[in-house]
Amino acid sequence: MKRLLLLTTSLALLFSCSSQAPQPDLDSAWAEAWQSGDSNLILQVAQENIPYAIATEDATIISKAYWRLGSAHSRLGQFAERLYHAHKAYDAASDLPPSEFSLLVTLNLGQTYKHLNDYKHAAQFIDESIGIAESLSSLSPEIAYKPYIIRGNLELLHGRPAAALPLFVQANQYPVAVKEQAIIFNGLGNAYYHLGHYEKAADTWQLGLSAAAQDDPGAIFRLELTANLAEALAQLDRGKEAEPLWRQAIAMSQGTRLFPYLDYGQWLDAQGREEEALSYYHQGLTEQSINLQHGELRHNYEALVNEAIELSEGTSSYQPRLYLAAKDAIISGERESKEVTYHSIVRETQNRIEKENAVATANLKRERTFWQGATAVLGLLFILGAVLFVNRKREGHWNGLDKKIKRRKK
Repeated sequence: MKRLLLLTTSLALLFSCSSQAPQPDLDSAWAEAWQSGDSNLILQVAQENIPYAIATEDATIISKAYWRLGSAHSRLGQFAERLYHAHKAYDAASDLPPSEFSLLVTLNLGQTYKHLNDYKHAAQFIDESIGIAESLSSLSPEIAYKPYIIRGNLELLHGRPAAALPLFVQANQYPVAVKEQAIIFNGLGNAYYHLGHYEKAADTWQLGLSAAAQDDPGAIFRLELTANLAEALAQLDRGKEAEPLWRQAIAMSQGTRLFPYLDYGQWLDAQGREEEALSYYHQGLTEQSINLQHGELRHNYEALVNEAIELSEGTSSYQPRLYLAAKDAIISGERESKEVTYHSIVRETQNRIEKENAVATANLKRERTFWQGATAVLGLLFILGAVLFVNRKREGHWNGLDKKIKRRKK
């Protein structure tokens, strides 16, 4: 019997060990794919990691896997999937206690809504991340500053520099690395500029450029810092200092950003240098129309720019107005197209999430009903068993008494 028991135990252990497939190192697989720069490979690895993450039943691992999957979709311009998986990451982390990780997951969802121009939901989740930051007694400075800088930029988008300024000031309180300092100074300078504090804006953007020279925060930030500093210096009647900065920003832009061309063109036009202004307007608008994401818009606005060129010939006083009208048409047209696309993405994704939540709720109700029924049946069986047991005991007791009585009578 002992041998049989030992054999059964050994077989059970062997089966349990063989049935547990080795868990892959999800972080290493993701890091390797990300470093490759291959967006399709990154998406493939992120998708493959999801079932392994779910199998761990660890909320942090599951949330991180969905976050990464959203980032992978974003690289391919699949913003509906990015928003959907950002929500899945947020939902998975919702039961976790406040931490740096839950802050970043919440902030990621807010940033995703901001990218889709849904500023109401963006503000909701960014404010929630700020609340998490303020509730934590210990927080890495490289993480702590992020929700403030993003919320400040959101206020600037709404045209509220007075509300943005204290947020950037708060972000600047954290002892971050120079790369992050450049990003903070860019936002802080924008707030000062839009409040009309041009001297403070110029000083702040100069600090940002000094920080960027030590550690590159990225081409976009260096371009913006350079062009912004030029604009502030021009407002302070320091055009000679501004000109080389504008040209530097234009060289960095290569048509991907319109504002340095047009800001410089407007300044040149104000100085009476109309031919130079015309060339920068033309160059900026032409390159911007080529870089438009939407083919139909590109075709329409290339024609519009050409029309502006034809109309402006021989009527220099109308050149700035015509070119700025073309610029406004390009920007507003692309914005309107994006708005329609983004609103559709948000609406469809939220409907998808609501349907999934409804199905999950229905499944949960069915599961609860099943277990409630099963519990009730088990309870009845237990009571019935207890009654039968007591009856058996009583029968045994009375049978024993009968036997004793019969023996005594004999």
